[in-house]
Amino acid sequence: MTACAATGYSKGGDASKGMDKTGREVEAIVAQTELTLSSLSNLVYNPAPDLVPQYKAFTRETKKLDSLSESVDKKAAEMKKRADDYFAKWDAGMTNITNPDLRKTSEARRAEVSSAFEEVAQSLKKSKEAFDPFLSDLKDVQQVLNLDLTQGGLNSIKGTTKKAIAHGEDLRSALQEAAKDIHDLAAKMSSKGPAAAPAAAPKS
Repeated sequence: MTACAATGYSKGGDASKGMDKTGREVEAIVAQTELTLSSLSNLVYNPAPDLVPQYKAFTRETKKLDSLSESVDKKAAEMKKRADDYFAKWDAGMTNITNPDLRKTSEARRAEVSSAFEEVAQSLKKSKEAFDPFLSDLKDVQQVLNLDLTQGGLNSIKGTTKKAIAHGEDLRSALQEAAKDIHDLAAKMSSKGPAAAPAAAPKS
């Protein structure tokens, strides 16, 4: 019984640490989204006398973001596997609980954590869905300017740029929500206790 419990809480602690790391990785995608939006806005709305450096910066940031978009699917798959492993251990452990009240409490707690996992899954799905139209806009802008890197070319893609910026804001919002949900779930699964209260100031 002791060994089973230890395996359960250590598995939860490992999952918590892994999810905190995933949350930080999602926050890094938020930062890259902001860099990409900034490079696009700078190119279209604050063009320099030489457009080539700005275009190259925009292309570079778009490429980085494109590579990160694939990691959202990967993180969703990792999260599902982590959940399956974690709840399999939980379910196996509950068979050893003989007290019906404690079993009921454990089942309710499992349902709470399972719901948090589902929130994370939905947040990641929403993020992936927001990625697609944003990247599509960025790649269209990139291709047009690759053929026509002139002020006239910039003028021709301002409508698409406006739409891309809106899609980028949707993506950033979805990613921020996903990161928050992941960190919240990590806290639910952490084996850490409450932070120690600050020491009282000495009496004068």
